[in-house]
Amino acid sequence: MTAPLTISVVTPSFNQGRFIRKNIESVLEQRLDGVEHIVADGGSSDETIGVLKEYSHLRWISEKDHGQSDALNKGIAMARGDWIAWVNSDDYLLPGALAKLAAFVAQRPGAQFVYSNCLFTDEGEVEVGRHKANYSLDGFYYWWRGAANFPQPGSFFKKELWEKLGPFDVNLHYTMDYDFWLKLSGNVEFHYLDDWLVAYRLHGESKTGRGNLPFFKEKIAVTRRYWDARGGWRRWQFRFLLHLAYGRQLMLEGIRRWEAGRKGKAWRLWIESYARNPLCLFAYPHLCFRFKQLVGDRLYKRLREWRRGPGLGTK
Repeated sequence: MTAPLTISVVTPSFNQGRFIRKNIESVLEQRLDGVEHIVADGGSSDETIGVLKEYSHLRWISEKDHGQSDALNKGIAMARGDWIAWVNSDDYLLPGALAKLAAFVAQRPGAQFVYSNCLFTDEGEVEVGRHKANYSLDGFYYWWRGAANFPQPGSFFKKELWEKLGPFDVNLHYTMDYDFWLKLSGNVEFHYLDDWLVAYRLHGESKTGRGNLPFFKEKIAVTRRYWDARGGWRRWQFRFLLHLAYGRQLMLEGIRRWEAGRKGKAWRLWIESYARNPLCLFAYPHLCFRFKQLVGDRLYKRLREWRRGPGLGTK
């Protein structure tokens, strides 16, 4: 008989006390045998520690670390389960998530990595969007085209993979998950569970809330690390494509800064963007943004309503 699935939910945490109770309760509500919850806290100074002390079932530490990757490595090292569910302190499991994972893996006894769809909520846990996950190795490398993408919440892996191919790179602060997935690509089959298992909370204090540029820069460095290892002339082609993609991202970030009232920073980003990738001048989001400036917000919104679609949007 197949041994029952054992799962360690690992939660890296730092000063997310106002969200972590929901995270803990969401694990308790799974009501599945063989589940443990580990919190690796980076020495929070808010109410986090007080909340952790309320739950006797938790295994947790709180000490200074070198960032999220370091906390994640500490938590996984403590794990006794065969499977790791990485759920950040401001995210939470959806009802029945781990039971769905267990049932899925039971049908695929050789599975080592599972990814699923992502549900996005706002700070108050109100759903704001859903993302259907997709994956291909080529799409993973050419990530800026959006051909393959699944966010970290809702991905699960066997601890033995971390022991063989880990740990997470402590020098990475935004894309440690993507770096690890690239290590797995080509070595492990990625199994898709077509359901929503984890809620990804979007709020101003999260890394995601700080804009995409820091993610983009670090992701470029990570991708080049693996692509360059392939060697050959195509690495120069790949570097050129990344150069153009970064120029486009600078243009998008410039629009975001302009709309936030930081016009000086926006112009600096645009100048660098046009220098890297002159085609950004004719990119659809850029043309939409300039058109909105020309006709004004009110008329622009009316035209969008008339068209009844997102085609004139700048995002």
